[in-house]
Amino acid sequence: MTLDETFQWDSRRGSSLIGDPATLFAPLIGTLQVAAQGKPPAITLPSQTPWSAISIDFDNPELAILRGPGVQRSITPADLGMVDNRNGRTGRAWLWLRQFATHNGRMPTGKSSVQKHKQSVSEKLMAFTGLDSDPIDADDGYYIAKFKLSGDGLTQGRRGASRRNFVDED
Repeated sequence: MTLDETFQWDSRRGSSLIGDPATLFAPLIGTLQVAAQGKPPAITLPSQTPWSAISIDFDNPELAILRGPGVQRSITPADLGMVDNRNGRTGRAWLWLRQFATHNGRMPTGKSSVQKHKQSVSEKLMAFTGLDSDPIDADDGYYIAKFKLSGDGLTQGRRGASRRNFVDED
């Protein structure tokens, strides 16, 4: 929309809008309303799906598999909006989720920064799945995932190395 399409100049009255403002700005208002509603969920789950029917398994530090009723999808930090927009690096929310996974979905509540990361992760997961309940509970000083959360893919190399049986040579 240009100024020539929006305003007119009259030497006696100065500038004024051309036409009714509601009609003139209807496309812009519609765009803003859609943006305010947020984008639709990235995955489609059956209505009333409980968090207990969902699992997230980390395959490596930058990739996890989300499984739910009728859905299996690889997810990255960017898919969940957990990337620092300034530099494109993995955001703190993803790092917290990864650490939460290494503790199998149970971690002490800790400082206020931990609470902020938990809140961010909850909001991102709810937006991604379209579920309206918080996926992480707080109970007796711990955050507990309502969904199955596994970080086995993150520790597999270290765990495998410690379990090797070495044979003594004679």
